[in-house]
Amino acid sequence: EGKLALATEWLEARWRRKSLGYFIDSYVPKLSHDDQDAIIGQAFNSWSEVADVKFTQVISKQGADIVCSTGKGRDFGFDSRGGVLAWCELPNGADGQLLMRFDADEDWSKDRTHGILMVAVACHEFGHALGLEHSRVTSALMAPFYSPAVAKPQLNDDVSRIQALYGKPTGSLPP
Repeated sequence: EGKLALATEWLEARWRRKSLGYFIDSYVPKLSHDDQDAIIGQAFNSWSEVADVKFTQVISKQGADIVCSTGKGRDFGFDSRGGVLAWCELPNGADGQLLMRFDADEDWSKDRTHGILMVAVACHEFGHALGLEHSRVTSALMAPFYSPAVAKPQLNDDVSRIQALYGKPTGSLPP
């Protein structure tokens, strides 16, 4: 199984705003752009369901808070297929644009039938984009390893940690 990139340093920071824009700058091969748009939207929505933070896909890279892209090889922070699956910068409290990358060498999937479940990795990385470090709870979404069985924030750890940063969701309660 692949590993998720480990953050070498974590600053206890979060976004000062609760409404963030994201832009998809490039896509992984073998999945349609529509599928990837839906997967990334689903991953962001998983955090909005449990915390007071909202995401909107924007039409320009310059106007985005989080830029999602791809890369492969050492120049982009990847080590080969089956190694680091993705990585994301952590907020520093200054509300500056963050970069998130998927490894284009991986076999990404929209379901659990084959390959790496993209929504599980995207949701984990977006936890970093919101300021969460890795968890020591092995069943948490933010555990430092890939688990296709965990594709959204878990009540046993992730939810309380994200709510400590952004509060509970406003409006209707999550399902």
